[in-house]
Amino acid sequence: MESLIRLIVTEFDDIDPAQVTPEGCFKEVIEWNSINSVVLSVIIESEFGVLLDTDDYQDTDTFANLLNRIQAKAIELGSGQ
Repeated sequence: MESLIRLIVTEFDDIDPAQVTPEGCFKEVIEWNSINSVVLSVIIESEFGVLLDTDDYQDTDTFANLLNRIQAKAIELGSGQ
């Protein structure tokens, strides 16, 4: 979780790091728009090797849920599904 939080705080310098908590809603902390969604997707893909799609973001609200989604996708990719 710390690595995801560190990456987000580093990339989105206009956010308050205190708001980036596991329970925090990433769509509220990060001004959610098309540019920021692409930036977040690039961060996740480069750091975790996982590409999230629109449904993944729509079904996710907190930073903890986002990390869980990333981990689940990584497991799917590792098992060839």
